[in-house]
Amino acid sequence: MSGFTGLNMKLSLWCHFLHYSSSNGYISGCVYVLDSCQSEKSIVNVLHCFSSCRLSLTSSQPQTRGRGVQLLSQVLQECYSSLSEKELEVLLAFYENRLKDHYVIIPHVLQGLKALTECSVLPPGSAVSILRSIFQDLHVQVNTFV
Repeated sequence: MSGFTGLNMKLSLWCHFLHYSSSNGYISGCVYVLDSCQSEKSIVNVLHCFSSCRLSLTSSQPQTRGRGVQLLSQVLQECYSSLSEKELEVLLAFYENRLKDHYVIIPHVLQGLKALTECSVLPPGSAVSILRSIFQDLHVQVNTFV
């Protein structure tokens, strides 16, 4: 089994695990996927991870979507330097859209956006688009104490 195929299989299996399980075992799964990503960084295809996590990312359960976004964001933190401009455009559109999602997902979305902004191939206008999305779609609850 080539490294690329092996990593894709690992990502697919963990994304299916995320979709069908509770949070038990999630952290060990992330560590396993991230270790694989680090050892095979030059051949990882982040869009494959994105498509492999589709069941988790589109789940009707906010906690499951959150775990999927968290895994994708953690992979991006380790592999952002290998992204192409086209991959970056797709991922930026996804993350900007996720800012409109349930509040439990937002911290993971911000983590992913932070990783994406560290890419050297950030398309022109992307920074403005990200900031506009954050200011338009991110709702922060404020508690005031008197």
